[in-house]
Amino acid sequence: MLFYCIKHLYDTEIFVYSGTCSNLTCIGSDNDSGSGTTSSITFTSTTGVEYFIYVDGNGSSSGQFVLSVSCINACNANAGSWNW
Repeated sequence: MLFYCIKHLYDTEIFVYSGTCSNLTCIGSDNDSGSGTTSSITFTSTTGVEYFIYVDGNGSSSGQFVLSVSCINACNANAGSWNW
């Protein structure tokens, strides 16, 4: 899956975790590999595993963002519930 922060007005960082809220495992992270200060991460997902996506500002940066999610190979992605 590819997660890409777009339409942001600040320097973003993106993190992908799996596990439970009390015992998260970091799958990967990115800081600015997209265009400008846009963050992007690609990882291989596993069916039945719940992932948590965390978008943060680099340093003291903050603001709103739009998150784009894409399947690189054929997949059946379900957006699930968005909690913030």
